[in-house]
Amino acid sequence: MILKFQKVLFQIASILEICIGVILAVVVVLCLVFAARDSLQLLSAENWSEAFNRQLSTLFSIIIGVELLKMLCRHSLGSCVEVVLFAVARSMIVNHSTPLETLLGVLALGVLFCVRKYLFIPGLDNPEHHAHHRRAKQAVQHHEIDAS
Repeated sequence: MILKFQKVLFQIASILEICIGVILAVVVVLCLVFAARDSLQLLSAENWSEAFNRQLSTLFSIIIGVELLKMLCRHSLGSCVEVVLFAVARSMIVNHSTPLETLLGVLALGVLFCVRKYLFIPGLDNPEHHAHHRRAKQAVQHHEIDAS
């Protein structure tokens, strides 16, 4: 009974995730259209630097939206790390922060790159990797039973 309820909840969550992904895709496309329109207005802006900063913020938000959408589709640890990388980079580039905040952002990016390079194991995201280890473990257990 509980397993059946968990299965239904999982299916509901999957459907909601797809709905959120569709909404996010529509919003990203709309933002991209508006950003393209605003890029043309950038040329006639009085305060070009401020207009460019707003445009850069919008484009980074679109990039983060695209990465978030990819994360929803892939369900991988690598996608999560990429989303956080872009979010930290956006914060550092768009927000004019203090030198200490910039240093902390650079350190955060360094840690994220180290995690991605040295601690991230792509095979753990692969369901076939888990299935292979389960089959191997079952084979070992079966072999141990036969040996006794």
